[in-house]
Amino acid sequence: MVTVRDGYGCVASASKAITQPDAIQVNITTQLINNQYAATFDIRGGVAPYTTLLNNNIISLINNNITNLSAGNYSVIVKDKNNCIQNASFVVSTATAVIDVEKKFESLNIYPNPATSNVNINLSLTDYQDVNIALYDLSGQTVFEDKFSDIREKQTNIDLSNLANGTYVLKFGLAEGNTFRKIIINR
Repeated sequence: MVTVRDGYGCVASASKAITQPDAIQVNITTQLINNQYAATFDIRGGVAPYTTLLNNNIISLINNNITNLSAGNYSVIVKDKNNCIQNASFVVSTATAVIDVEKKFESLNIYPNPATSNVNINLSLTDYQDVNIALYDLSGQTVFEDKFSDIREKQTNIDLSNLANGTYVLKFGLAEGNTFRKIIINR
């Protein structure tokens, strides 16, 4: 509240609530579509319209997407109407020999999917080797990790009860590379 008194003793008061928008949030997902890499931008907060710079070049997002990306590291700057700025980055990696890694598994069963409280994993490999299992949320945070040494078959499960509903990525790391599966938690 502001109160003003003039030289004659007259007083005037007024108040005004000052609000601000939520901070800008930028989430970027990448995918391979028809042998071309693409990135999808989810921009929230701030005040639209947004200006988006990719590696310091202004870009136009079509349906919040950019296509024809090459492998590499990308920096993103999002500026809103009020000139507030949020930085983000993402990486586009070249495809690895997923088919060769997949051939190392005689079987790989993950169930139930969608899951509610846990997910079971049954795997059988063509030969004995170390297996690293990691579960990631879509922001790339590791939410579960385990390592099994010199195995050919394994039955295990992952407790999902402390995780939020959503989509997660389950990575199986072998000496030859990684293979991935999508896990959905839906309660």
